[in-house]
Amino acid sequence: MWKKLKIRYGLTDYQIALLRYLLFTFLSESSKLFLILFLYRKHLALCIATLLLLCCIRRTAGGFHCNTYAGCLFVSIGYAFLCLTLLPLVSLTKPERLLLCIGCILINYALAPVSSSKRPVLSATKKKQFKWISTGILIVFFFILLIAPENEYMISGFWVIILHAVQLSCAAAQKKLCTVFHHTVQERSIQ
Repeated sequence: MWKKLKIRYGLTDYQIALLRYLLFTFLSESSKLFLILFLYRKHLALCIATLLLLCCIRRTAGGFHCNTYAGCLFVSIGYAFLCLTLLPLVSLTKPERLLLCIGCILINYALAPVSSSKRPVLSATKKKQFKWISTGILIVFFFILLIAPENEYMISGFWVIILHAVQLSCAAAQKKLCTVFHHTVQERSIQ
């Protein structure tokens, strides 16, 4: 198939590699999405709303990235399970949720965006833009949480934001450790 595309349309090896990456990404992301939606088919609207909030935040703030499809699938299903099933069982008062949400906004502002090491480095302008967009999303959610009555959508969204702050912190720490380790290895190899 790839050889035919290359010959028929005169594509370069780089363009073929991009098409392969696009196809693999589409298939892996859609399979994860469909599996999660299938698992939560009895609460489909809640699941979709939760995943949309997560996608909006992840797109602009980044976070922890897995190296394998299986790892990513496991983490994605675990994330959905925590936000939709397990963590909503934890009883918090509205003031506690609001206070934790402010903490998450501050964490996001301090750390976002944390991009994958496999992606090109973001320019300073893009970093600033993504930081403000992700922080803005969290601030809007905070005000909705402040005025909206308590319901399963708000609770699930709250846990998305909590887990986002946790995984953003882990991703930033991992990136920092990898950078320090990489520089230490380079320094040792130069000596």
